[in-house]
Amino acid sequence: MVIWDLDETFWRGTLSENGAEIISSNVDIVKELTRRGIMNSISSKNDFESAKRVLEEAGVWDFFIFPSINWGPKGESVKKLIEACQLRSPNVLFIDDNFSNRKEVEYYNPGINSLSEKEIPDILLMPELKGKDDKSLSRLKQYKILEEKAKIKESYSDNHTFLMESDIRIRFIKDTKEYRDRVYELINRTNQLNFTKLRLSEDELDVLLNDPEVESTCIHVEDKFGDYGICGFYALEKRKRKLLHFLFSCRILNLGIEAYVFHKLCRPYIDVVGPVAGTLDMKTPIDWITEDHSRFNSRVDIENGNKLRLLMLGGCDLEQMCHYIDCNKFEIIKEFNYPNKQGVEVHREHTAYLREMENLTAVDKDELFKLPFGDDKMLNTKLFSDDYDVLVYSALMNYTHELYENKRTGMKIAYGGYMNQDELCDYLNMSTSEKNAFKDNYSFLGLQKPEEFLDDINWIYQRIKRPIIIINGTETENVCQQEPNAAQRHKQMNKVLDNLIEENGDHIKLLDVRKFVHDRRDQKDTIRHYQRPIYVKMAEELMCLLTDKKVKVSIFVRYKQLYKELGIKGVIRSFFNL
Repeated sequence: MVIWDLDETFWRGTLSENGAEIISSNVDIVKELTRRGIMNSISSKNDFESAKRVLEEAGVWDFFIFPSINWGPKGESVKKLIEACQLRSPNVLFIDDNFSNRKEVEYYNPGINSLSEKEIPDILLMPELKGKDDKSLSRLKQYKILEEKAKIKESYSDNHTFLMESDIRIRFIKDTKEYRDRVYELINRTNQLNFTKLRLSEDELDVLLNDPEVESTCIHVEDKFGDYGICGFYALEKRKRKLLHFLFSCRILNLGIEAYVFHKLCRPYIDVVGPVAGTLDMKTPIDWITEDHSRFNSRVDIENGNKLRLLMLGGCDLEQMCHYIDCNKFEIIKEFNYPNKQGVEVHREHTAYLREMENLTAVDKDELFKLPFGDDKMLNTKLFSDDYDVLVYSALMNYTHELYENKRTGMKIAYGGYMNQDELCDYLNMSTSEKNAFKDNYSFLGLQKPEEFLDDINWIYQRIKRPIIIINGTETENVCQQEPNAAQRHKQMNKVLDNLIEENGDHIKLLDVRKFVHDRRDQKDTIRHYQRPIYVKMAEELMCLLTDKKVKVSIFVRYKQLYKELGIKGVIRSFFNL
């Protein structure tokens, strides 16, 4: 972490006297360091709100964690800042134009690195600040979670109550090869909660992870504040019951996870190499941690003869996939769009509906059901039930439908498809009175913003606590001339979805149709509907994702079904397409 002074360091001038002039190159340095996984903080003698306002205007405030902006001495405040970030002084660089401040900070924080403002232009070249690629800013997001927790924790009178209400959940992941790079990083970079401190080369790690006599396991951690990812690793020699490696990221310091895991393993032998910031003693029961088993473990279930229950939620075109999914291994629950009594298609898969389903008032429901594209069955869903194992969700309606907001209740609804409010009313053949009533009651919001879509998906995962497989959209040119901007919209939404999957790949996976839909010939009537062979490939890809290995679909079953639907010419065409 780099801790910045502000006056005459990060910016020119003294804010409290003659104002501040932002140094743009310093803003660029902070953002580049963050992209390298290196955090930035502030230690400045200033008025907090005034300094925050200047940094917000420069677009850099959100890149700082645990900013310490007050009129107190810096030595103690920097010490508290480092402790709050759960870091060690030798892993911190302090930058200040004042020599006395640097010496004070060095005195209170032995081992800390310090520089003057004159040395700032060269810091990106320092080998200690090389970092690693983190363009998704995942580390910044995790520290923001830690910052939020610290603020909330201050309102609790005792730590145990805070931990109990934090809803801390851990998962033991046996398939460590998928997380090899993260394990390598933990082994060679963690210190505070590394009980064994045995460093390994990449080749040595590969040997360890492939050793049948060693139980290698990753520890995934999350709580109500957010997902911390893979935060721990152990390697247990089975015969001797000896821990070869036992280590955790400092981001879970003071949560008791190391002691919980150690006792979960029945206290095997461990040669502790100190010093270590945590303890393995469990003087009181750790009752604030629970184990979360909701992960992609379908391969084990299938091999044990258990059918995996899939909730397929999306457009009716996805039903074509269902024909090619092995019914001996998967049980499918279908929730697709359907026509109401007036013959209008009812869509309930947009996340705007899913987020509001459980909280709608009787008045909301009555208004929703009276809409031309609604009915009293549209809120019937198994999404929030325990009747399935994995959610398979098509995001295409979030890509396509416009949002409307009830002016009186704030309820959001979604319908349309690249059309404004008047065009939607005409599309639905509304009478003049119906059209006027709709426009009086609902404000047109347009297509959902990508960041709102991501927030909805994260909310759904937190609510259902089950793995999700999301089906995205193709980026090929649209065959439908009435939707000229569809491909661009798909690219925009796919991009944020790709970032989401990159950060949450352990519990949210992507069925990427871009692998299969390459041009307009693969589409039918719109950018959202594909030729039949595409759905065969999508079904096979889905089974691969669910079982973490290539699942061979029976050639006989596949072409028998195609013969029924397409005839012999369709089978021949599909054979060459596949």
